[in-house]
Amino acid sequence: TIEPATDGCVHGAVYHLTADDEQRLDVIEGVGGGYDVEYVTLAGHGRVRTYVANAAARCPGLPVFDWYLGLVLAGARHLGLPSPYLARLAALPCVADPDPGRAALHAALLATCARHPPFEAISRTHDCA
Repeated sequence: TIEPATDGCVHGAVYHLTADDEQRLDVIEGVGGGYDVEYVTLAGHGRVRTYVANAAARCPGLPVFDWYLGLVLAGARHLGLPSPYLARLAALPCVADPDPGRAALHAALLATCARHPPFEAISRTHDCA
């Protein structure tokens, strides 16, 4: 879930979604079953929608699947997020997925991600104040 870094910043990306996209993403993210929709105001972007794990779904220290961490890192690198943040992510505990089919599916997705270089120009907001 969203947790500020030691500098008080939360790093990520903002995307424009249609109402249909939002509905599909709500299902994928598990709205009502562990995650809630929240709105935050970001400088340069205004009010944006995000997903936050509710208290009942949080389990501090629970490792994530290795493929999930790989996808998060691939996205963070692709977006050119700060090196200290990448290091913080890379240090998170992870475990192998016991479901070989799901692990293979996500390994293929990670391989696809690796073939795409980072964007050269992205609208960035670096002001975390």
